[in-house]
Amino acid sequence: MEFSIRDKAPSKLPIISSQLSHGLKMSPIIKDSVDGDTHFSPITKLVGGLNATYTLTVTKSAYTGGLAEHNGAEIYDGKLACRNKKGVLTGLAWRITQHQ
Repeated sequence: MEFSIRDKAPSKLPIISSQLSHGLKMSPIIKDSVDGDTHFSPITKLVGGLNATYTLTVTKSAYTGGLAEHNGAEIYDGKLACRNKKGVLTGLAWRITQHQ
């Protein structure tokens, strides 16, 4: 499984990051360190095996400014893909649960 993220406009703190997990296995945490640009973050990958269930967690860094400077939810895009050992895209089924 692989994932990358892009923090979209409006540009504001905090920094968005993401991580894949499967059981006790966890991918490296990736960050989109340039807010509001058109580029996705580096890809994070995790190998979980056939018919594995993964969890994708998207988080935002702690914000230390005033509330008036950071109202509302963060807006971001994500690219999620499942590949076999040869790097060929396979199908995937997914369910989204979101908390702000």
